[in-house]
Amino acid sequence: MEPLLRGIVEKAIDNTLEPETLVGYLRGMRALKPHISNEEDAAFGIVFGYIFGASYFSIFIACKRVPTSEELGEVVDILARRASEIKSAISKVLT
Repeated sequence: MEPLLRGIVEKAIDNTLEPETLVGYLRGMRALKPHISNEEDAAFGIVFGYIFGASYFSIFIACKRVPTSEELGEVVDILARRASEIKSAISKVLT
């Protein structure tokens, strides 16, 4: 992945991990609490989706094309590398 695109993905993660942003993203999850067996895993899925979507959209805007499957795979790799950081930020917000 080009450094510019990698930077876009990293920035999307950094922005999402801001406590105020996380609280906003997870607010709707509380309404679904009776249907969720593991709140932290559900929150991780929501945050993963937001970051993946933001990365997809940002690559689309920056490159004026749909991201390749290789680029999307690299987005997932970056998310996997930072998964423990993401889970830690979520845990702080949920407690």
